[in-house]
Amino acid sequence: KTRLKESFDVHKEKLGTLSYEFCKNVLNQTIVNIYHEQTGIEKSLISSSTSHINRSVAEQKASEEALRILNLRPVVVAASTSEVYGKISLDDTPINENLIMRPMSPYGASKAFQDHIELVYFEAFKIPIIRTRMFTYVNARRGDLFATSWARQIVDIERGKLKTLKHGNLDSIRTLLDVRDAMEAYWLAFLKGRPGEAYNVGGTQSVKVGDVLRYLIAQSTADIKTELDSALIRPSDVTLQIPDCTKFMSETGWSPKFDVNSSLDFRS
Repeated sequence: KTRLKESFDVHKEKLGTLSYEFCKNVLNQTIVNIYHEQTGIEKSLISSSTSHINRSVAEQKASEEALRILNLRPVVVAASTSEVYGKISLDDTPINENLIMRPMSPYGASKAFQDHIELVYFEAFKIPIIRTRMFTYVNARRGDLFATSWARQIVDIERGKLKTLKHGNLDSIRTLLDVRDAMEAYWLAFLKGRPGEAYNVGGTQSVKVGDVLRYLIAQSTADIKTELDSALIRPSDVTLQIPDCTKFMSETGWSPKFDVNSSLDFRS
């Protein structure tokens, strides 16, 4: 902390608008998780794509610039997304880390840009950044994910608050990862990941999105009526995401512990 304050005082002119409190908050976590404010794919599609990308990259660069200028080198685990790969063909599956990025949303594009900048900061300034590209996961505490959104609607129908469950595209194919497995993966990335490398992290069970909805409906005793909502159809949808996580598994010893049904049944 003393070193941070001394470094800040020496370099505060170079830091510009970055405050001491901001720099302290960055350093307070040994794992620095690069993030951005607006995390939804759908939100990024309906907002200004320019403002979304500018905000995302600005937040990331501010964190990395603070580390560079202050000459601090904590391990950085950058939480990216499989959305950087975009729309792929069956020949591209399973997706490995070397696949060309073709993002289909401002969210995916901002993450792809961040991914490249993170590599630059590693190569040029030796900041130990480990890039993770997380595929679809199930998290009971995030209501904006498709599975949790449906579960919430089912409960509302059971309570008489809603008449019909609305959904988007049900034909997309995904692997689903339990949030508990995802969090362990981030921790192992910090402990065993190699700075400068990118790692796919995802589940090993492939499912059609519609099968997830049918499973959730089967858990209810209510008569659940469903309806396709055109507002939930993305203008450019990513319909096939099956990851190759061999690299991450072999280097960290990680593997998913929870199957899809256990994840859908989990209540945090």
